[in-house]
Amino acid sequence: MAHFSELKNHEDIIQICAKCGDCGTTGNQISTAKRHVSEPCPVKNVLGFEAYDARGRILILKKILENNFEITESVLKWAYTCTECASCKETCLAIEGGIDTPLLMNALRQDLVKNHYELNKHREILNSILENQNPYGEPQEARLDFLNGELKKFDGDFLLYLGCTSSYRQQNIALATIELFKNLGIKFQILEDEPC
Repeated sequence: MAHFSELKNHEDIIQICAKCGDCGTTGNQISTAKRHVSEPCPVKNVLGFEAYDARGRILILKKILENNFEITESVLKWAYTCTECASCKETCLAIEGGIDTPLLMNALRQDLVKNHYELNKHREILNSILENQNPYGEPQEARLDFLNGELKKFDGDFLLYLGCTSSYRQQNIALATIELFKNLGIKFQILEDEPC
């Protein structure tokens, strides 16, 4: 039987939810930060089901804590759909500052990992990082190919860490950063064997 100790630590917050639904209602909501939030939950707005807004999430979290909810592949996928943007927290007036649903979802995710529940995609990403030094399955030796060897020979005062995404997928970010550094006269270097 799975134990949800991280989630249990926040049970008092879960119990505060009055199920008013402001966290999932579209329209001009007054937020706890006194600004308007027109789309409280982007995930619910796209997927359309209450299970994806804070009220639905909290109802499911209550059932999980009561051991009345089987952890299936669908539940695992659901647990990772929350973007932790905190729009729901902005519109929640149940407590000062709003119920921190992203905190609750993060606690659930920690418990899922501790209980050895995992998505196959997460295992694939981890294996790729361990084998290839990046989550994309690209060869490590191709990481800096887009630079055409130009920067490998420079010495510098600073180390520019490009990261995996700007090295393999969004190279325009890396190139713009390099151009900016050059224009500012900043001497820098890049690790040839930069890990993820």
